[in-house]
Amino acid sequence: MPNLSMLVTARERRAESGGQALHMSAKAIPERRCVLTGETAVKPRLFRFALAPDGTLTFDLKQKLPGRGLYILPDRAVLEKAVAKGKLRGLAARHFKIPAADIAVSPDLVNQIEALMRQRALSVLGLERKAGRVFVGADAVEKAAQSGKASALLHASDGAGDSGKFRARAVEAGIPVITDFNRTDLSLALGRENVVHAALSQRGAWQTLLELAEAYGAFVNDRRSDKGSSVLAERDKTREGP
Repeated sequence: MPNLSMLVTARERRAESGGQALHMSAKAIPERRCVLTGETAVKPRLFRFALAPDGTLTFDLKQKLPGRGLYILPDRAVLEKAVAKGKLRGLAARHFKIPAADIAVSPDLVNQIEALMRQRALSVLGLERKAGRVFVGADAVEKAAQSGKASALLHASDGAGDSGKFRARAVEAGIPVITDFNRTDLSLALGRENVVHAALSQRGAWQTLLELAEAYGAFVNDRRSDKGSSVLAERDKTREGP
């Protein structure tokens, strides 16, 4: 398990770069309580679920569906257990104040959440590629990182065995690296065959993509998304200095 203690989220980094105190930014974001654990967190760090007209508990990826929301911390193991044992259905019935018999919770809910999170992140990546804000290929990525034009690097999870070297290069450049998507994911999103390496430019929606990738990677790897990745921690230590 990597050292995850020093995450500064992309949203907080934007607040910091704008000269706003992080504690002031946090106060402006509403908090909600996780129905499974009782823990409280700001809304962007929680999963929101809404009740569809047919009674199906629906994952609200963008937190915009109408009606009352039910919030859960993005802990894959806890959520899987709650779905399997029927606990989530009972808590949802209590939360929405309707009989449990009127609520449907898909046994495949966790996999559905994972697929939706991956799809959204890759969709943003595809839009960035269409806008000409993505460097593709080892040579292009190397040049972008060395010249300071890259904001983040991507390395396919099933790519060649040079991920350690690739991570080290990212840390040296002071930028994060995303490794939670495989070659098929990257190739489809970028419209190229067998994509192993890519880099985001410093323009466009790279911060949004980084947030989405962090959250997706945390959920897939069963780590809390408010803890982030070791690469982000190393990047922040590099910028802060000794």
